[in-house]
Amino acid sequence: MRKHIISLCLFTLLAVFANAQSWIEDMVTARQMVDSLKQELKTAKGEKRIDCLNLLTDTYYWIWDENDKHLDTACLYADQAYELAKKSTYKKGLGYATLYKAHCFAGRTDNNINNNDVETNYVQAEKWAQQAIKIGEEIKDYRLTGDVYNMLKWMERWRGSAAKYKTNVEKAIYYYDKPATKKLTGLLDISKCDQCKGNEKLLGGLYQSYAQILGSERKDVTAIKESINKAIFYYSKIGNKWGLAVAYRSLGQVANQSINLETGTEYILKAVTLFGEADNPRGELEALNDLCGAYWNMGDFEKGLEYSKKSILTAERLVNLKGSADSIRLGQAYYWMGRFYSIAGDYETALSFMRKARRFYDADSRMIEGAWRVAMGSIHNLTGNYDSALYYLSPWLNKPGAGGKFVLGDLYVSLKQYDNALKVINDAIKSQETRNDQFVLGRYYIVAAKAYFGKNDYPSALTNARTALSLLGKVKSNTYLINDYQVLSDIFNKMGKYDSAFYYLKLYTESKDSLLKKQFYKRLNDYKKEAEDAKRIGQINLLQKNNLIKEQLLQEELLLKQQSDVQLTLLDKSNEIKDQQLLIKDQRLKEQTLLKDRNQSQLTLLDKENKLKDERLKQQAFIRNALLGGLLLFILLGIFVFRTLSLKRKNEKLAIKKEQAELQQKVTELEMQALRAQMNPHFIFNCLSSINRFIFKNDNKVASDYLTRF
Repeated sequence: MRKHIISLCLFTLLAVFANAQSWIEDMVTARQMVDSLKQELKTAKGEKRIDCLNLLTDTYYWIWDENDKHLDTACLYADQAYELAKKSTYKKGLGYATLYKAHCFAGRTDNNINNNDVETNYVQAEKWAQQAIKIGEEIKDYRLTGDVYNMLKWMERWRGSAAKYKTNVEKAIYYYDKPATKKLTGLLDISKCDQCKGNEKLLGGLYQSYAQILGSERKDVTAIKESINKAIFYYSKIGNKWGLAVAYRSLGQVANQSINLETGTEYILKAVTLFGEADNPRGELEALNDLCGAYWNMGDFEKGLEYSKKSILTAERLVNLKGSADSIRLGQAYYWMGRFYSIAGDYETALSFMRKARRFYDADSRMIEGAWRVAMGSIHNLTGNYDSALYYLSPWLNKPGAGGKFVLGDLYVSLKQYDNALKVINDAIKSQETRNDQFVLGRYYIVAAKAYFGKNDYPSALTNARTALSLLGKVKSNTYLINDYQVLSDIFNKMGKYDSAFYYLKLYTESKDSLLKKQFYKRLNDYKKEAEDAKRIGQINLLQKNNLIKEQLLQEELLLKQQSDVQLTLLDKSNEIKDQQLLIKDQRLKEQTLLKDRNQSQLTLLDKENKLKDERLKQQAFIRNALLGGLLLFILLGIFVFRTLSLKRKNEKLAIKKEQAELQQKVTELEMQALRAQMNPHFIFNCLSSINRFIFKNDNKVASDYLTRF
């Protein structure tokens, strides 16, 4: 999936590296950033280290490779960031680490040979993404939450779930559009702008994607325009001409499909101007090629030719400055010039430009080469060379692209193979049911009308021709409306409705005359003459250069003769000098040998000294270790003796205390016994005296009680 995402978000990368000149230079910048982050990682700690790991993950993720090696590296850093953040309180770092864990699984949902477990990867990506969303909502980091939905958006787009793709786009817009909770600093926050939220580039791209979704759903044109205007608003807000130019170009392409060609052309014209102001000749050239296509489809061939010439000049200048990397753009410029000559009926010149264009396409430009083959097939079809047309269109027999289906169907009509034409076109119409490309559908219905007309099914032919008229009229594709007018005129003529036939024949004639004006033919001829004159001038310049080269060769021959004479005289001297140099070399070799032997002996001596030093160090280390061991043993023995004596003294003290306690107890008992021995006779005497006193008093009762108690 990652490669498809990178291709689809080329604008985002251009916006991040706003000063870069090409995709390759962007990759160089990314690798430089990797080197810088790795250096920083060596000393980074805490939250800074987590940020550094997250940034490394993000940078590696976007570096293009064919075998996912950089993706694997990114995932290793993501694991490290996650484990470190999980142990800390740094929630934001944990949130981004979790997001990049989701990225790793999402990057492997492309069903490659090496990683074809798509469903498992998809489920894991969803799981990690939901955890990241939870963290983002918990800490109210809307940027983080928006980043998660932005990632899910691309994954769903690749997997083909249109409903989820739209939902994720809407949610990403919702969170990116929320105000930042604090000042944004650093790459994880994207922007260093004090006065803006930092998400304008992303919002512009998201509204651009949303416009495409609405177009594919055939929503009201007003809603599409509203989304496009929001995209322009956000791009304009940050004043990035490069990014704004890319946006206008992309918005122009959307408008060409969903609104009309005039609106789309206005956007692309703005893109051309902005690319020029941003000093981006590559972007300007690509927008110029888009303009050529738009004016072609609108039928404004004069302006199309004007921009086609400008495109060739820009491309030639770019190739001269930048080299073969931009040759494909020059090929596209020649391609459009060939198309304009073909519409004028000058098929020979058209084919010459097409052949020039082919020389500049390489193996990586399959899509562009496909468009070139379709154009070649169309030209040969118009000239009646059906075998050649079929040869160029042969790769599209099974899986034609949009343009290929139209031309292939038209070729089958020319060959009177109407059923084959209808099969190709009906399949094409079905494949377009989920999209809102009225321009493409309109062309298909023209071919269907021609096929039904060839089969004498005039009602079906009329239905398809009218459908084409409605669709092409909305997008204002005058070039193909002319064909439809002709088909409608032929159908009504066969149906006997001559008024309608004459009406559409008149429209066909007037439209063709208005599009293919004399001025257009004149400009084509002028350009052809200019090209021929330039070719002649080039040949003359080449002849002049050849003559100059010949003169230079003659002069060089004379000089060589003179030099040979001088060299012969110098040869003897040089031989003498060589002999002297040889003697000097021998002496130097002897000196070098002596120095080498001396150095070798010094090295041997040094080696012996080093060995002796090592042995001494080992002996010293042994003695030191033995002394330390003995000291340690003595200390342990002293501790043992001291502890033993202490315990013995404690035991003796305890024994003495015990004996003293026992003696004290015995003394106490004896004292008690003595006390009892003293108290008993005295007690008896007192009692008897008391009883006797009571008897003397004649208190017999008390005396009796007292006696009883005694």
